[in-house]
Amino acid sequence: ATAVAGASVAAAVIAARSVRLRNAPDRDDEKDKRIQNREAQLAMLGRMIDHYSTDHSGTLNEEELACLIESYSESRQWTMEPVTPTTQEMAWIMQAAGGDIDVSMLELALELWRSYIINKTEIERAFRKYDANHSD
Repeated sequence: ATAVAGASVAAAVIAARSVRLRNAPDRDDEKDKRIQNREAQLAMLGRMIDHYSTDHSGTLNEEELACLIESYSESRQWTMEPVTPTTQEMAWIMQAAGGDIDVSMLELALELWRSYIINKTEIERAFRKYDANHSD
């Protein structure tokens, strides 16, 4: 009786796996969806650059990126009040991104800003605690 019950459980597991495999999305479909999503993201980033690039160069300088970041921050709920990046914050982002921002670096610049704003209080607290000479 135990062997029959064990065989029944094994058969049920095999049947469930077969159904799951038959109903699982094709891996190529998943890959295609990821590619389409990435292409849509890049297109959106390109439209953002086109909108904020006042000289239509296809890149954003520090001033143009600051305008984008300010608008982007207002559209997100990271903070309770609008945030305008300081000159030092913009210099940091521009340096981290390697200069003028193109489509390939805009995503990084926005993620840097988002992470910074979310953690700004913690960062400032650490500087107050460990920056003995209170340098910038």
